[in-house]
Amino acid sequence: MRKLAISGAAAAALLGVQAAHAQPLQTPSSIAEEHREIHGALERATHEPGDLGAAARNLLAVLDPHFKREEEIAAPPLSLLLPLSRGPATPSMRSVLPMTRALEAEMPKMLAEHRRIGQARARFEAVAKRQGRLDEVALAEKLAAHARQEEEILYPAAIVVGHVVQRETAPPPRPRRGP
Repeated sequence: MRKLAISGAAAAALLGVQAAHAQPLQTPSSIAEEHREIHGALERATHEPGDLGAAARNLLAVLDPHFKREEEIAAPPLSLLLPLSRGPATPSMRSVLPMTRALEAEMPKMLAEHRRIGQARARFEAVAKRQGRLDEVALAEKLAAHARQEEEILYPAAIVVGHVVQRETAPPPRPRRGP
C-alpha cells in the first residue's frame, strides 16, 4: 500500500473543512438574518403614529449603531467556529484577532449598550402592551432573548475563537541565548 503525502490545505479540503477563514470573515447568515428581521420589524413600527412609533424610533436609534458594531467585531469571528470544530487554527485565521481583541476591550461598552437598548425595549414593549399590539410585544420579547443569547453565548464564543486562534497559531518561543 502506497502512502500519499498531501498539503494541509489539501487535507482540509479532503476532510471537508471549509476555508471560510481564507475569505474575509462575515457575520454568519443566521445572525445576519435575525438582525435583519428585528431591524425590519422595528423599522415598520417606526411608521406607527403616536407613542408606539415614537418608542420604536427611540429603540431603533440605540439599536442600529449597536448592531453595526456587532457585525464589525462580534459576529464575524463566529464564522470560524465550524472550521475550528473540524481542525486546528491556521495562520490565515489570525485576521480574526483584531476583531476579538476589540470585542474584549469593548465588552463593557457593548453590555452598557445592551442596558440602554433594554430600557428602550421595555418602553416599546409597555406601549405595545398598552395598545394591545401583540406583534410588537412579541418583537420586544424576541429582542430581549436576542440580547441574552449574545451575552451568554455569542460574545463569549467570539472571544474564545480569538483565544484559540492566538494559542494555536502563535509562533514558537525563540530559544534563549546564553549569557
